[in-house]
Amino acid sequence: MFTESVNHPTYLKTKATGNHALDAYAYGPWPHLFTRLACTYKPPAEMLLTLLYLWDRTVGTGNDCGDCALSQIPVHHRHRNKWLAAFIAAGFFECVKTKPGGKSKKQEGSFYVYKNPSSNQWDAFFRAASVVVHYKGWDTAPTERFAEMFARAFGRLPTHRPLEP
Repeated sequence: MFTESVNHPTYLKTKATGNHALDAYAYGPWPHLFTRLACTYKPPAEMLLTLLYLWDRTVGTGNDCGDCALSQIPVHHRHRNKWLAAFIAAGFFECVKTKPGGKSKKQEGSFYVYKNPSSNQWDAFFRAASVVVHYKGWDTAPTERFAEMFARAFGRLPTHRPLEP
């Protein structure tokens, strides 16, 4: 039965809000800006889920940085990798890739640092995310090529792609 009792921990005892959804596991600062932009532009769900998990592991720690393993993000690997690459290429996050830990070492996720882009930059990212999925073949484009589109959109690469020899 769906109404069975599950013992979810309540971390906010002295500063409890009375809202059970907020008091269980504490409350993370998901920006209302993201919710407004998602409702306005309707970006792909995979982008939002990737951002939600990356945000929780970085800004949600209170330090604007943290480890995040790819396996922690419950999105198909092709989409997850593209959106992570897009956030990094646009300059919204920096990433130091993890080195494989092997059997005897503890494997940690890659280390991400939030770069605090402006609300206008976030607006542009959400808008671009909602448009790019309408391009034919976006889903099969290589991750590097997908990331280049965002790097160009945010002035981090020239607007034209140089001819290859």
